Amino acid sequence: MKQELSIKQKKLIGFLWIVLSTLLLSYFIFRSQVFSELENRSWDWRLRAVAKHSIADPNIKLIMIDQASLEFMADEESQFWPWPRSLYTRIIEFLTLAQAKGVAFDIIFSENSHYSVEEDNEFAKSMAGQLVVVAAAALRNSEAAIKDERHSAFKAKQLESNRTSDFTSRFQLSSQATARSITLPIPQILQSAHSLGNVSLSNDSDGVFRHYISGQYLNESPILTLPFALFNAIHPNSSSISLPINSQEQLSLRFAGKSGTYKTYSFASIYSSINQHEAGNKPLVSPAEFKDSYVFVGMNAPGLLDLRPSPLDARSPGVEINATALDNLLNKNFIRETSLLENLGYTLFFVLLACGTAFFLSNLRLQLVIILLTLTYLVVSAYYLAVLGVWIQMIVPIISSSLALFAAVAQQYRIEGSQTRFIKKAFRFYVSPEVIEKIIEDPSILALGGDRKELSIYFCDIAGFTSISEALDPAILVQFLNKFLSAMTSIILSHGGTVDKYVGDAIVAFWNAPLPDPAHAEKAVKASIECQNKLDQMRQELFDQFGHEVRLRIGLHTGIASVGNFGSLERFNYTVIGDAANLASRLEGANKSFGTDILFSEATYLKIKDTIPCLRVAMIRVVGRDQAIAVYTPNRKLTAEQHNTWNQAVDLYENGLFQEANAIFSSMPESALLKFYQKRISKDLLAEKPQDWSAVISLHEK
Repeated sequence: MKQELSIKQKKLIGFLWIVLSTLLLSYFIFRSQVFSELENRSWDWRLRAVAKHSIADPNIKLIMIDQASLEFMADEESQFWPWPRSLYTRIIEFLTLAQAKGVAFDIIFSENSHYSVEEDNEFAKSMAGQLVVVAAAALRNSEAAIKDERHSAFKAKQLESNRTSDFTSRFQLSSQATARSITLPIPQILQSAHSLGNVSLSNDSDGVFRHYISGQYLNESPILTLPFALFNAIHPNSSSISLPINSQEQLSLRFAGKSGTYKTYSFASIYSSINQHEAGNKPLVSPAEFKDSYVFVGMNAPGLLDLRPSPLDARSPGVEINATALDNLLNKNFIRETSLLENLGYTLFFVLLACGTAFFLSNLRLQLVIILLTLTYLVVSAYYLAVLGVWIQMIVPIISSSLALFAAVAQQYRIEGSQTRFIKKAFRFYVSPEVIEKIIEDPSILALGGDRKELSIYFCDIAGFTSISEALDPAILVQFLNKFLSAMTSIILSHGGTVDKYVGDAIVAFWNAPLPDPAHAEKAVKASIECQNKLDQMRQELFDQFGHEVRLRIGLHTGIASVGNFGSLERFNYTVIGDAANLASRLEGANKSFGTDILFSEATYLKIKDTIPCLRVAMIRVVGRDQAIAVYTPNRKLTAEQHNTWNQAVDLYENGLFQEANAIFSSMPESALLKFYQKRISKDLLAEKPQDWSAVISLHEK
């Protein structure tokens, strides 16, 4: 017959199956990027937090053609858009005077000046001066025709630049990033500028500009993007730069803040400062502010249409995105996006937590706490990694761990099913919740049949219950028994005991089954003491309610017995049988002879003597057993000195030294057990010890 898998084995198989399935699903989600837009939105939230910990590079400056500049030039200088190139020449002259490191124009001068050819020539001449000047070009994916002469000049310029600085290798240009056409500046500017930079940026699928590329190709001609071209022109011989390029061969930008983060100057203010400086007056903007600066000249006037959405700003000037890329390049702080393997490992961690919580924790409150902590840790760790400059995927781990959690809960319910509910319902009155959970994990514990093992067996009975039952109405008697049995059962279960059965007013219980418990004897004795203490508290209440004073007798014995499910396949009981159980019952009855309320055998005493103080009662022979045994009772009232004195007196008695024993007994506090011994040591016994005297007391009642 095929052996049925245990609950624990089924859980482990279900756990592994769900984890592996979820991990495989996560892999396909990562590869398909089906949640990329949602992930991007979550990253935007993290970027706002990152921006709080970022500082914009103070050496990056922006000169902006804003609406105020357009109006100023029109009103004060009668210069209307598009402006004459001489105005830009003045900017180059000003920055040369200021000893700036270089300037990049985020403006494509693709058409000749409307004013004169000399304008273009003078502007081109200024570009070829001492200051590093980068001109803009725009790669296109359209099939627009390229003028051969201009394209040849572009190709020659780029190949020569790459030969001298090897920028394709240093900035890890991808041959996969190619364009079909390009918009170039006029020939004079193309030839004179120190370098060309591409200003065509690609946004993400939701239209937001989060990513950047260092450069790409037009056929075999490489071209850097504008900030990389500026950096390369200023630092042509810098060492190899390690760029955290993602799987799409892009760089993820670290934004230092919203629009206006970098020091920005209006074009009009710079133009006025040039005039003031030439006139010998104090300029509005001192040239010293641009010393050693990287400068971008761009546009943010609404009518010039260079506004683009960034993660932190719905309308950010394109030149500020370029400035952000240069900032990241200069300070080597581009965001690093984690690899597929790292994302899968991160996802696996939270899937294991979620799935393991559902499968292997039974406490619902603890499950909820751990799940909430897991979710919190996921969000906090993703946030903290972002602050450190790492973009780890957050949405897929949340979705995957949630799916794993729901699947685990469903599988857990299916695995446990009716069997678990039956076990919990059937055993909740007999064993503690902890024991129930162990049985649920391995139901084979409850298989039909038994084991022989050492148990501590408990038997209790109400003294004079027959008189009580005859005096009470049956309905009232049921109330009485329920109240009494509930109180005693609760104590037994709290000490890890298993309730075997109720026999009228009697309770049979045992320890060390179905689960092993090395401290079974100690727990049984402590439970017995607590039962008597509880009854002491309840006695007056029971008398007031039912009109009878209740006394309880308890017998305990530790020994080998058979325990398990005994009966038929259709109906069985989890119970204990054997001589050890019978002896516990006999010891309960033996209390009547000594006036005690708890008696336990020497086998129990030997296991607890170092932890619970005990009084020796006597050597007895119970009904149905030939072998005599020593019995003990817990010391619940005597002082430590009196405790030792009592045991000494019993020892003297058992050795036949009656006078010495009687003298010690006479000094002890009054008790029912003392009266037993005083009566036992009669005047006749003191006068002459009989020839057949034995210390063993034979009991004739069960």
